[in-house]
Amino acid sequence: MEEKPDLVRSIPQLIKPLVKGEADIVIAKRASLVTWPAFQRESETRANAAYREATGFDYDPMFGPVALTLAMLPFFRECRPERYGVSPYAAGYIQHFAPLEAFTVGYRIASVTVDCSYPEEQRREEETVLNDAMREKRLAQETELSAGYPIAVRALGLRRA
Repeated sequence: MEEKPDLVRSIPQLIKPLVKGEADIVIAKRASLVTWPAFQRESETRANAAYREATGFDYDPMFGPVALTLAMLPFFRECRPERYGVSPYAAGYIQHFAPLEAFTVGYRIASVTVDCSYPEEQRREEETVLNDAMREKRLAQETELSAGYPIAVRALGLRRA
């Protein structure tokens, strides 16, 4: 919850497709990125575009939060994207890859748009004192994950959504 302290108010909305039996995994999607640091908005928009291009899903995996049913836990617990060639860095983002693994065997993924703001104090710090470190981190995320999505799609035999 580090950069998402107000996400908690969206939990009922996020789990609604699970409760209604409409999905097995729900990926949260930001209604707006306007409060996010500029460089993060840019890099995450590009990474999400790479995800969409590779998978056909118009989701926001760069946001991070997912909700899932108990039956989906093994996909997350046992997710090892490095086994199919995703870089070790990108493989650490199992919330990006476990839903794809579940989808390939017939489970349903949904996305729910939530209203969540980036904390102003954290944004200021990341755009000033931590600017170089955060830019390096965001560039690594974008580069490694964008390269990993098509690798995962090929390895899993995923048909575009």
